[in-house]
Amino acid sequence: MPILGLVIGISPDASLDEVTARLARTGGVRCGEAAGSRLPATLVRDDAAALDDALRALADERGVLVVDVVFHEFSDVHVAPRELAMPRDRSRRDATS
Repeated sequence: MPILGLVIGISPDASLDEVTARLARTGGVRCGEAAGSRLPATLVRDDAAALDDALRALADERGVLVVDVVFHEFSDVHVAPRELAMPRDRSRRDATS
């Protein structure tokens, strides 16, 4: 089961309590104690594709300024979907070949 450790930056215009409560109601998200506008959290999903989709949804959540991934655990995922396994910046890889 893939797991991400996150630091979520909350927008200065948003209510930290409201955003934290909304995120905590999202399945698979567990929020820690905020430090200023930075909220530590974990995100768990059944597979890598679902985790990627959930991460994108968190980033689009109202009141979320930025989502930093600080830890990832994929040790029990045997096969990653092709789009997750490919480099995001193909131009750098192609330039070195």
